Amino acid sequence: MTDTHNSTLFKDRSPLLPDAIYALFNAACLETPDGNAFSLVTVDEEGRPHTSLLSAGELWAPDASSMRIALWPSARAVAHLARSHRAALSGVCADTFFQIQLDHVDVLGTAQGLQCFTAKVEYVETQRVAYARLQNGIVFVLEGDAVLVRWRAQLAALKSL
Repeated sequence: MTDTHNSTLFKDRSPLLPDAIYALFNAACLETPDGNAFSLVTVDEEGRPHTSLLSAGELWAPDASSMRIALWPSARAVAHLARSHRAALSGVCADTFFQIQLDHVDVLGTAQGLQCFTAKVEYVETQRVAYARLQNGIVFVLEGDAVLVRWRAQLAALKSL
């Protein structure tokens, strides 16, 4: 008999990006984009959190311990990152909610008109429950192929910095 009231919460904490999350941010996802958006949370001078929604074309993981982020120069997150050097990135991957705590966030340079940052993965927390599967988080639908072309150029620029 199946326990339909099983409220077991599975939590994990890792100092590195788990394999599925690393693969998600290692540019392979642009081959078959699924429309997932990811939430980058930064904190302003008053300690208030602010969210920026980023796409796979603005995030890259060169390895399991670091990330690169590309932001429009006018995004308020640019100033927040330059001041605090910390952020949290969250989303859904492999039926699991994840939040990546980023530290040592530093300006890497500019590329493709974007302000680029490098960050160290401080740790990754994942959460899932036994009674339900997360299928996706925030999802968008692309209007045409021009966006994919731009994202590929942005990721190439992030890799070259």
